[in-house]
Amino acid sequence: MLKKYSDEENLIYNRFDLIYPENYKECIYRYSYEIFILHYHLEGDFAMIDVWARGIPQAVFERFVEEIFENNPDVVYIRVDGSLNNYHERLQMIRNVYIELPDRNNRIDDRLSLKTLRSIQRKERRLAEKYGDISTKVYKDQIPIEVVNKYFEWKRISHRAEYHLTAVEYIKRYHVTHALELLGGNRSIAVVFCCIVGKTAYLENLSYDNDASKYSAGLIAYKYMLEYLCDIGIRRFYLGREGQDYKNHFGSIKQDAFWGNIISERAIERVKKQLIHIDCREVAIYGLGNVGREFLRYSDYLDAKVIFAIDRNIKSCDQLNVYGPDDNFPLCDLVIITMEKKNKEVEANLERRGLKYLYWRELLKGGTE
Repeated sequence: MLKKYSDEENLIYNRFDLIYPENYKECIYRYSYEIFILHYHLEGDFAMIDVWARGIPQAVFERFVEEIFENNPDVVYIRVDGSLNNYHERLQMIRNVYIELPDRNNRIDDRLSLKTLRSIQRKERRLAEKYGDISTKVYKDQIPIEVVNKYFEWKRISHRAEYHLTAVEYIKRYHVTHALELLGGNRSIAVVFCCIVGKTAYLENLSYDNDASKYSAGLIAYKYMLEYLCDIGIRRFYLGREGQDYKNHFGSIKQDAFWGNIISERAIERVKKQLIHIDCREVAIYGLGNVGREFLRYSDYLDAKVIFAIDRNIKSCDQLNVYGPDDNFPLCDLVIITMEKKNKEVEANLERRGLKYLYWRELLKGGTE
């Protein structure tokens, strides 16, 4: 008998049977007369779990996390995306966004205020005046390489993003099943990528020609994608994290969710011992991005005091003084660099000042060089 999946379970990043078909493990829990089936995938020194937007009792979630660490001693951390459960306040709260779609596409416009609807219609007319008649093409499964390459080009201009992937690799890595291309005449001016499983869709990304940005080409393409999803019977459309303006329209729903890494107690204890071994009592943090915020959430568990932070762009952080890389900042026993990759420029700056440094990621793995 085939398993029936809920809308949340059909979100692609919860379908480990599809994205990791031969490399995931299943855990089954009984709680208050209900059965909860959860999965995890091991990748090097971390695990990924299928909990995005799923309603899981807190006790079950915590037991699941503990069981992964117990059964896999080499796992340093568990990556959590979009969970409705926190774990001992160690994750960052960023709201999920999704849309419950109507059963007919002509009801999409009803989700907009009259002012917003008229603004979109006016911009679409101006778009047609500039580029030619507006039309769309929908691609299923076979996404043209030139469409993905155009997306790469636009992202490079708008966000300076370099994917370092071929079009085929991008489609596979991000599980793209459908694309909608917005055309003005014969010119491609926007594209929306998504993944559809059952009655659930996930918005992978969208982009548009920078020349068409003043006409809200991205929002117009997004609206056409919503209409298409309604036409084919999709009922829930997940948009990922909040943050972009287009995610605020069409009756979107926001729910508190948690993101980040749950680091094992073994790894934290290992870091504590390393800092004691090198006689480190006062540390600074270099970098206040996602990894930096992760470090600060765990810093209370270490026998070392964080006395200041260094960051080029962020100027304030809770109770810490924040210095720029070129400022005259105080001395400390160790600077912990919280970047995903090594940075020679940062290292050289600290070495010129006679400061010792280690990377947070390497500390967690037991490295001290």
